Amino acid sequence: MKIITYNLNGIRAAVKNGLIDFISLTNADIYCFQETRATCDQVLESLYKLKELGYKIYCKESIRKGYSGIAIITKLPVKNEIKLIEEDEEARFLGLNFGDFSVYTLYVPNGDSGNSRLEYKFKFLDWATKFFKKNIDNGENFIIGTDFNISYAPIDVSNVFSCSKSSGYLPEERELFSRFLEVGIADSYRVIYPHNQRYTWSSYRSKRFENQLGLRYTFDYIFINNEMRNRVKDAGVLLEAKCSDHYPVYLII
Repeated sequence: MKIITYNLNGIRAAVKNGLIDFISLTNADIYCFQETRATCDQVLESLYKLKELGYKIYCKESIRKGYSGIAIITKLPVKNEIKLIEEDEEARFLGLNFGDFSVYTLYVPNGDSGNSRLEYKFKFLDWATKFFKKNIDNGENFIIGTDFNISYAPIDVSNVFSCSKSSGYLPEERELFSRFLEVGIADSYRVIYPHNQRYTWSSYRSKRFENQLGLRYTFDYIFINNEMRNRVKDAGVLLEAKCSDHYPVYLII
């Protein structure tokens, strides 16, 4: 089974930049999308061609128009959609159960817009950590495709000194990242490539990784619960994709 997660930075722009062709070429079983920036009607309209390829589309829209938004498209039959009791007005969480495992798409807030957004980011991460810990305690196997908006270790950023000055690599963010992993979650890429350097987002100055002065981060991940570690066959970043300012991440289990 192949899963891809991708922050689209606007689904309508991503489609204009070749998203449908990207999906046709990569032919994954499940795609987790973040930052669709569209209503569900607009998502369905943008991806209507995928029905011919056998995909079913699940999405959630933010109450704020043109902001956030997430989706999962799948060829695999879904047992049920996972409902939240908590409010999710910014549309940052969507989960589907496939029987013996679940898949989630998670869009962690960016904390660069000021203290209030950073506090919201911390609150969201605390909630997500508790949510998935509970699921692990209940014996659930899961896969999380996410723009986590945090780089974890020095190997995940291009310049530790510069990157640590703003949200995305702050010490307190990395501490929350550690707590998230400690409940029994693994970065699927690091399961098989513990020492490889990889980035999934680059600043304008480092576009296409050509400018060494620009900043590069690892923000995008596919997480799994620890019980799934031995099922990981391959994982990586698709640097050839040009549909967004992020790069898609894949997992084969």
